[in-house]
Amino acid sequence: LTATAKASGRRKSAPPATDELAESGVADESEETRSVASAPPEKPPPVIMGKETIKTIFARFDLDGNGAIDLTELATVFQALAPRQWSNKAIKRLFDGMDLNEDGKVCFSEFIEWIFDTGTSSFKGALEIAETTHGAKTLEWSVADTAQPLKLPIIRQELELIEGSNMEEEIKQIDPYDLQKLETLAVVPDPIRRVLEAVYLLLLPSSGLPSLNALTPPEWAGIQEMLKDSSMIQRVMNFRARKEEMKTRPLWGSYAARRFFSIEKVDEDLIELEGEPARPLSYDRVLSSCQSLFGSTAGKNHAIVLMYKWVLALLVPDLRQLADQFGQK
Repeated sequence: LTATAKASGRRKSAPPATDELAESGVADESEETRSVASAPPEKPPPVIMGKETIKTIFARFDLDGNGAIDLTELATVFQALAPRQWSNKAIKRLFDGMDLNEDGKVCFSEFIEWIFDTGTSSFKGALEIAETTHGAKTLEWSVADTAQPLKLPIIRQELELIEGSNMEEEIKQIDPYDLQKLETLAVVPDPIRRVLEAVYLLLLPSSGLPSLNALTPPEWAGIQEMLKDSSMIQRVMNFRARKEEMKTRPLWGSYAARRFFSIEKVDEDLIELEGEPARPLSYDRVLSSCQSLFGSTAGKNHAIVLMYKWVLALLVPDLRQLADQFGQK
């Protein structure tokens, strides 16, 4: 299937016909005589996708397999792709643009038109889900995760994971290859992304950015840039220095504990999103997301799991205080 991108705005109409003259490479003489100043902007190249690829994308959005996509399914997909980018209002606007006959669901023909509307920022994400294994696995894990009730982790049980452990030695087991693989992935399950957000925040003092104003983590692309920084893993390995930094910045640890282990919307980037807050980190969620994305052999020694325990070890006093606030014994 071939379709051309729309120049602007979304029209509720059938996909535009292919410009046979343009595709054949035959130039229009009147076009050649136009001046550069008056020439219209060049059209993007046609989007070429096979029917089976489009069916695959549609099936990934149609979570219950009933042949149509509803608003809840659309929200699940896009919030899995980019939880901090898609608010409920934005998803509703997107859905309304897809639902051409306004019957509250998107059928396959409507979905085809949306796929070929390459002016939408969601087109790239749709392809990412359809054409990559990690995108499909991320969505599958996210659907199962969001089906579980939102609840606080039992923080003292989480801390038992590191009780008696030598974090300086344990963190040396991190395999750099685990992190290199993450540099290439466009989407990952929520716990993996949030563990790395926590690492980013806890490394800020050693990055020369001690201001609380710098605490909002970057988008996933920014996290990937951190992974490419050769000094990052060295600073993680220097656990003793990071522990000393936390002692001198009590607000830092308190903020990180609340952001990643409570259901409180503690920052503007979280507050402005409607709906449920981000799900708290827990060992079970971190481990299962790693196993979903990287296979069942990705266990307790995966770099993300080890970094999660590193985060716990740096936040011990703050997490104990948070457990007391929650009334957990």
